[in-house]
Amino acid sequence: MINAGVFKSKQTAARKEFEFILSQICNCYQLMLVDYEVIENDENKIRNRLVKDYLDNQIIVEKLNLQPYFFDIEVPQIDKVYDETGRSDIKIYNAIERLKNRQSPYFIIECKRLENSNTGKGSLNWKYVKNGIERFTSRYDYPTFYGINGMIGFIVKPVKIDALVEAINQLLTNNENLKPGLPKEKNVYLSEHADHRNYKIELYHLMFDFSSKILLYN
Repeated sequence: MINAGVFKSKQTAARKEFEFILSQICNCYQLMLVDYEVIENDENKIRNRLVKDYLDNQIIVEKLNLQPYFFDIEVPQIDKVYDETGRSDIKIYNAIERLKNRQSPYFIIECKRLENSNTGKGSLNWKYVKNGIERFTSRYDYPTFYGINGMIGFIVKPVKIDALVEAINQLLTNNENLKPGLPKEKNVYLSEHADHRNYKIELYHLMFDFSSKILLYN
């Protein structure tokens, strides 16, 4: 049995590591705003640009000190009976740790488009919760090691981010609400949930506004 104090120490180290990675992903977002004149209104293509042109770009990876980390797209999660329970948008693992242990923990980031403050069923905010947050909570799609994972909201039409976050919060219970998450990063939030085992998990939410780059909001 793992000593509780040892696990707590590993959990604290994992949080610090993940927050560093998220901060560097925020830096990649800033580079994207400068580098691209136009970005497609397509969740997968925005994610693929982020990974292919930045998180897998050796020059940028070295500049951001992300050398130990690999960012894999659409990796299937396989359960105990060998069924695929979901495909994570971005799986992040430490290559050094994985060489030591093929089953080493990893982080998952789920990506979703956002465009307005509508809370109706079928809206992008509703999908952010039902097809995003709930993949870590009431459903069995994604594992959560050390109690933390993340999401990225790709904002594709002009909207006030405060209003957008409030709309998402209206779809959650009060104790799950998104709150400011990383003091040094703008528009990064943190929410707390219980998973299907009633274990506490936390999700970081990175709100990336690409609305000025989406051609005619296609």
